[in-house]
Amino acid sequence: MSAVDSVVDVADLESDPDGVYARLRRDDPVARVPSLDLWLVTRWADVRRVLSSPDSFATAYPSTVAQICGQDTMLATEGDRHAELRAALDDHFSPEMVPALVETTGAIAAEHAAALSGRDGAELMTEYFRPVLGSALGRFLGLGDLDPATLLHWSEDLLDGFDNPTGDPDRRRRAEATAREVASALRPLVDHPNGPLSVLVRRSPTDLLPTLVNIVSALAEPVTAAGSTLLELLRHPDQLRAVHTNPNRLRDAVREGLRLRPPVATLGRVTTRPVTLAGRDLPEGAVIAAAVASANRDEDIYDNANHFDIDRPALPNTGLGYGRHRCLAAAVLPAVIATTLRALLTRVGPPLLTDDARPYGWKVRKLDTLKVRLT
Repeated sequence: MSAVDSVVDVADLESDPDGVYARLRRDDPVARVPSLDLWLVTRWADVRRVLSSPDSFATAYPSTVAQICGQDTMLATEGDRHAELRAALDDHFSPEMVPALVETTGAIAAEHAAALSGRDGAELMTEYFRPVLGSALGRFLGLGDLDPATLLHWSEDLLDGFDNPTGDPDRRRRAEATAREVASALRPLVDHPNGPLSVLVRRSPTDLLPTLVNIVSALAEPVTAAGSTLLELLRHPDQLRAVHTNPNRLRDAVREGLRLRPPVATLGRVTTRPVTLAGRDLPEGAVIAAAVASANRDEDIYDNANHFDIDRPALPNTGLGYGRHRCLAAAVLPAVIATTLRALLTRVGPPLLTDDARPYGWKVRKLDTLKVRLT
């Protein structure tokens, strides 16, 4: 067992993932982590190789996500099956859908921002980001008749089950029960030929239902991304002033927020054959955690990589994944997040941070509260 094997554990990753990643990028970029029974890949070039080489690093294995949502999802399949499932959904998440989604999001966000106007303070995660994005994304997916709070509650329960490195049986059971509840709620909508999900369903209901459950699990991720991006702006008042003066700069802020604090920090793969990665010989069947949060801070790619900088050149980042399994909504989510931030800054003005808000989690990043004073 190497020295790295003995020091990388869940406690380290939960308390200071970015510090652990920095050390691993320097000393052991493909590190064996026995306590998690996986290999942690941390450098940009290696993460990119893992995510763009499905012949060697596949998603089709019994991961926790696949066990909870179902193995036959777009995320957990490769080859023709993955292409079929993606083709059934791609059009709805294309760039052409952005204007209508931005209009819907803007109207919802304006209403919630107006409700904050004139107040002294607010907790923005629960009072703004959750209701705005829950409502907007629910409508976009054809789930507008479902309570946005319920949708986000489902998402958070599922994410807790996915991000369960210690194997807590209660978290696992809760996630499995939620997956069944979501499937039961969506099945009538899927079965209805002219129902709200007909815009998504281009195949038989049984084919797409597990993927739709998986999509619901992701609804909380833009909430975290929006809150984390605003948190970084609040910590950098000069950049906050820049985006308030010129709201078009919010696109740069969101891109930088997704780079520095992606809501999903690691992506799982399994080796399909023996492979050498960064000098490490990996056997067939090795479980890989490709740390996109680490790749996005690789000092060989990004200058001053740990600093939030909306003036940073627009280099590729893995904040929404990479390769054929890149986030299905990668074309639409940045615009939705930017629109949500724009409404807040326009209607309420730049807030002031009043507590030590801190995203946490090494697999799925979360931000529970963001308390501010309103100006």
